Amino acid sequence: MGDCRMIDMGDQGGGRDEQPEWTPDKEILYRVGCTLKMSCGLEHSLRTLVTLLAEMDGPAAIPIDIDAGVCRLTKQTAGMLIRRLAKLVDLSSHAERDLREGLEARNFVVHAFFDKHLPHLHLREGWQAAYDDLRGSAEDIERARSIVDRGVTYLLATLGLDSAQDLERLRKRVEEEREI
Repeated sequence: MGDCRMIDMGDQGGGRDEQPEWTPDKEILYRVGCTLKMSCGLEHSLRTLVTLLAEMDGPAAIPIDIDAGVCRLTKQTAGMLIRRLAKLVDLSSHAERDLREGLEARNFVVHAFFDKHLPHLHLREGWQAAYDDLRGSAEDIERARSIVDRGVTYLLATLGLDSAQDLERLRKRVEEEREI
């Protein structure tokens, strides 16, 4: 499920060095956290892509102040960002479907997961159903983010950027040009 992995939590309080008991409900909570983290990554990638597209479409393609653009979009929901993206580019039906499914999966985990599964987490069948829903949601979110990240990578390459280091150099250039 994305890049979330089990981590050693060390001392969990009370001065004991023993690990807390890992139970199915703790596993579910951990996986919910991982899936929410993936959702945040999707939303950040959407803000970055919308910013790049909007700025490149504007009067001056360079310099692009990506950080300021991303910050301006922080109050927009994932759905709003996807609709804005669809206005900026022609999305294939496949990409539209994957983005819609990623959004639906994100919304399910954020708004409906616990309503559906909390009453049954104490049962093996309930835990398994919750786990299966999270796995499916994570796959949908990851597929949507992959589409968005490919768009970001393509646009950065169009600007002659191919890494986070190049993006940082662009940000510094923007700052230098502001000072002049």
